[in-house]
Amino acid sequence: MQLYGSGAGYFYTNASLYIGTYAAQPLHFRTDSVDRLTIHPSGQVSIGTPQATAALNVGGALRVAQSDVSALT
Repeated sequence: MQLYGSGAGYFYTNASLYIGTYAAQPLHFRTDSVDRLTIHPSGQVSIGTPQATAALNVGGALRVAQSDVSALT
């Protein structure tokens, strides 16, 4: 399935929405014809890189929100 548009697209639902594959194929999210996020059949996720070598593989810098040490468990 491919969706194309020249403007903004919106999806609304009051129920569960499932997006996926029935075959053991990766699910790709692209912008400008470049894979940005891929969910692999193994469940691994890669962001900014085509390969996943861990549960989450990020190809580049990763920024984590700041939090107070006192809020950590």
